[in-house]
Amino acid sequence: SRSFQALVDLKWLEDQDFPPDHRFDWYPSGGDRSGATPVITPERVDAKSWPYIAFLRMHFPNQAAGVDSVGTGTLIAPRLILTAGHNIFDYVRGGFAQSVEATLGAQPRVRVQAQTMRTTRQWVEQDSRIQLGTSAFDFGVVVLREPLDSNIRPLRAETTDGKVLREMLLNVAGYPASDLGSLYGARSKPDSINDTRIFYPIETYPGMSGGPVFDYDAASGVRTIRGIHTAWPPGLLPTALRITENVLSLIMAWQGEFRPV
Repeated sequence: SRSFQALVDLKWLEDQDFPPDHRFDWYPSGGDRSGATPVITPERVDAKSWPYIAFLRMHFPNQAAGVDSVGTGTLIAPRLILTAGHNIFDYVRGGFAQSVEATLGAQPRVRVQAQTMRTTRQWVEQDSRIQLGTSAFDFGVVVLREPLDSNIRPLRAETTDGKVLREMLLNVAGYPASDLGSLYGARSKPDSINDTRIFYPIETYPGMSGGPVFDYDAASGVRTIRGIHTAWPPGLLPTALRITENVLSLIMAWQGEFRPV
């Protein structure tokens, strides 16, 4: 399989103040979706009950002042938020985001700024240029300046055997741009899977990209990330990048690199 290569650190602008009057745009996801209609509509849930799911605001070089993109991420380590690669690097919008703000936590909700990020070279050099909605490389992490308080417990990511994954009841959650700062979610079994992708009959909206696709084990009370929602491609159902061995190995490398100090 193709190996992943982490990019060098990119420093984020510090102490960004977002103006109160925002306009938002998002990663394009239009096109003909005939024959691929989701049947489950996500519902609004209390974000404080899901403190590890982050609402992200990003500003890219080609965006006008006051125009920001929104996305979703998941805390996977005290300093790491897992998200879609296009929330970090967008070729159309001028490359790497210039600023990011993450809001997460329970009581109180906290807003944090990032210093560093990682994504894959394949996403930067090829897949982002054609906005490939089914890319196997559309993922990355935002690195926080300081570890978050220990009362926000990160979720773990794991690989899953295909037969097991097909029968899992999966949760899909994210922050749509149409209702800023509000968390939405729904659950279902996958419609289909392949080596790198999970497809599900759950309607998703701009802004939910980067959100976790996870299961809940009632016996242990543990939630585990099985995929990262990235797109609703033309003609297909909404889809997540599957946590494969390659994806997990790079996530673990980032976790090792950015341990709390």
